[in-house]
Amino acid sequence: MTARATPVTTPGTRVTFSDVRGWMDGYLRIHRRPPATQRHVQLRAHVAVLTRELIAQEDDPVALEALRDLFQEPKSGLKPARGARQGSAYELAVTAVHDRLVALRRSVSRPPEDARTLLATPPAPRSSWAEGVAPPADLPQGADLLI
Repeated sequence: MTARATPVTTPGTRVTFSDVRGWMDGYLRIHRRPPATQRHVQLRAHVAVLTRELIAQEDDPVALEALRDLFQEPKSGLKPARGARQGSAYELAVTAVHDRLVALRRSVSRPPEDARTLLATPPAPRSSWAEGVAPPADLPQGADLLI
């Protein structure tokens, strides 16, 4: 996991973080405060400072999946009202988390060879006769190529 060099502070709070796990810890600290309008304003501000760059630096898929689950949790208080989601900080963060998870999965599942190496490798022979098993004696000449 790559940490940011400079910590980010959520406006209107004393919550400071430098990576996704720190952002989630800050979210929990704000969310545990007594219910009030100020808490909801602080939560929206906390989502607004979660940048695409911060998410793109995260190399821990567990932290990213936990963040995705937090955004999908109905009681988290993060999801804007219907009609207000398009272009919101919430939507941008959810999209960035999804994109980063996909990129991490691709980098793990991608074989180390590149396509040129795979194309340069000759294909294995399809005939079982090439493995050292002699064809039957009554097989006509060249018939083993059809198998």
